Amino acid sequence: MAQPAPPSGADVQVEWESAVFNERYRKVKVIGKGSFGEAVLVRSRANGRRYVVKAIETAAMSPKEKRDIANEIRIMSTLNHPNIIKYQEHFEDGTRIFIAMEYADGGDLHQRIREQRKVEPFAPFDPKLCVFWMLQIAMALKYLHDRHILHRDLKTANIFLTTRNVVKLGDFGISTVLQNTVACAKTVCGTPYYFSPELCMNKPYNNKSDVWALGIILYETLTLMRPFNAKSLKDLIKKILIGQYEPLPTNIPEEVRSVCASLLSLNPQMRPSVNTLLESPFVQRSLATFSKELEEQSRRERDEHEAKRASAPNAPPPAAGVAGSPPLPPPPAVDARLQMAQLKAMGRGDLRAMMMAKPSASLQAELSGPQQGAANESPQSDRVAVVGDTEDERESIEQKNVLARQAGEIATRQGRLGGHEDEFGDPNAPAGATHIQLPDGTAVPPADARIAIEAVITPALTQQAIDLVCDLLASPHQPSTAAIQREIGQLLGVNRAMYANAIGQIALWESKQHHAA
Repeated sequence: MAQPAPPSGADVQVEWESAVFNERYRKVKVIGKGSFGEAVLVRSRANGRRYVVKAIETAAMSPKEKRDIANEIRIMSTLNHPNIIKYQEHFEDGTRIFIAMEYADGGDLHQRIREQRKVEPFAPFDPKLCVFWMLQIAMALKYLHDRHILHRDLKTANIFLTTRNVVKLGDFGISTVLQNTVACAKTVCGTPYYFSPELCMNKPYNNKSDVWALGIILYETLTLMRPFNAKSLKDLIKKILIGQYEPLPTNIPEEVRSVCASLLSLNPQMRPSVNTLLESPFVQRSLATFSKELEEQSRRERDEHEAKRASAPNAPPPAAGVAGSPPLPPPPAVDARLQMAQLKAMGRGDLRAMMMAKPSASLQAELSGPQQGAANESPQSDRVAVVGDTEDERESIEQKNVLARQAGEIATRQGRLGGHEDEFGDPNAPAGATHIQLPDGTAVPPADARIAIEAVITPALTQQAIDLVCDLLASPHQPSTAAIQREIGQLLGVNRAMYANAIGQIALWESKQHHAA
């Protein structure tokens, strides 16, 4: 959700007293903040179900930033995959845009890893769980790549989880749709820790850079550490370019280590596509044992759900849905062939324990805390919320049941998955000239952008701001884009904070030029 910082250099406080918003939703709590707005957990007044509403203040946005928001809405509204955050609706009220989407109740993978690091003694995740996550991400990527969509900012903070470890890929604010298969995205976005070697060399971006980021995520879940860390941005890029990282521990199964190494191949032509990954013998063997266990689990959960519903007072009718809540649409036929790999990544004895994992204690406490504005709600609102939770659970079970049926179909499938080329976009095409947008809206080459900024804020302050960006980007704490631009804004002062975004881009470009020379 992070966008370039507004002139004030501080987070925008979105005013939630919107008649349009309040007619549709009841605010529960803020779950995230960015430089242009907030993400809030809400209850639908129509059906009681939980959603996340991203509220974005557009008053301080440039035309490009407004186009980025429109791009995110456009992409999200066209996607329908169980491992991708589902778009619900969007609406406007004055200068605010509200985007409602599916709620993943288990937080994000970045939070999950941070919590696991606190466990004593040190205890990384079970490799089978890591593979389970990785394959779900891969299935979401296949769905995107089949439609020539590059995510371009794949990282653990953009991977959301349910409390049963189902992955939901989100944040499509800087995704790029390739208009044809020989065109590469040339704009540099994303997070440096997840940059592929070709991206570090200013080569065009294609599907293999998304695959590289998947390898970084797999390594990070297996070890609770990123493979590439450095004290400076230049050193970080150097390590990525030479593939300098600690080998995975030998107690991790050899086949898992082999998959991770292949995803982190320096040569993109040697790096597997998502299709090749899903067709590999290790994944195929995992698929063979997964379908039946998921079907059995889905049946048990459905029986438990119906028993609980029947014993509850004022129980809603079974599977009839709630007013205003449409039934779960069946995925397109092509997706039935694609989604199964995510369902069979583990042995039959391990799936139930992992899928039924409870949320962390901190998350449970947060979710059970008092709801904002609850005192002003009627008992009817509480009943609607109970019905909404029941419907959420029912849909989750139904979705897993659909996936179980699809898993049975792919178990007998032979041959290539198809859907997209092994490498779409030409990795040998020259990267187009990089341009940086200045506050006045003009786009100029990076060297010219630096000259223009130095003329306004002095060369010394410009260099100080660039050094700050490099230090923050290489920080082990992985600050968000909003946090980085807030720091730059504080250094530059209120009247000069408008240059924060351009300075950040200059810092990245100069670091890459250092290694390309």
